[in-house]
Amino acid sequence: MKKLIIGLSIGMMLGSTATAIAATSETVQATFAKFAFKVNGQEKELKTAPLVVDGTSYLPVREVAGLLGYDLKYDDTTRTIDLKNTPERVVNKMTTASKINTAEWTSLTSLSDDYGYQLEFNASNVTILKKADKVYLKLILPKSDVRGEVQLDLLFPENTKVTLNLLDDGGIYIRNTDLKSHGILP
Repeated sequence: MKKLIIGLSIGMMLGSTATAIAATSETVQATFAKFAFKVNGQEKELKTAPLVVDGTSYLPVREVAGLLGYDLKYDDTTRTIDLKNTPERVVNKMTTASKINTAEWTSLTSLSDDYGYQLEFNASNVTILKKADKVYLKLILPKSDVRGEVQLDLLFPENTKVTLNLLDDGGIYIRNTDLKSHGILP
């Protein structure tokens, strides 16, 4: 009899725990949706289908962040999603040097050939522009598939930016106002 009472008691406790857990979990009904997704007028394809719940669309954060030019990091301990703007954000697309306004842009080649600056490149895409052992700019060039106008944070001088124009033909141009503000052009 004692075993029966203990068994019933344990069974009732387990049953009530399962009922309590079931009562706290919420069920929602969602529908997969197919949307036309555009970024700056250009249609982009989402690999993961968005969900619609009660008329509200839920998009995959990591994928949308990437399409908008952001890196996403997730901290599991604080359950925090951190979005950082990547420096390789293309603003407008240029194709060849013939389309560059040289009153606004100067090529890295011209800085070397016409102004006597030395360019140093290394395997980490770090580019150093210097003259007579004085460093004027130090930056990391974007990935080779990035084209158009991009704004980069400089490694030197710190807390400054420079705007580059990366062309399809491999040309790299720096905005003249940036070169003047760093004392590179008169």
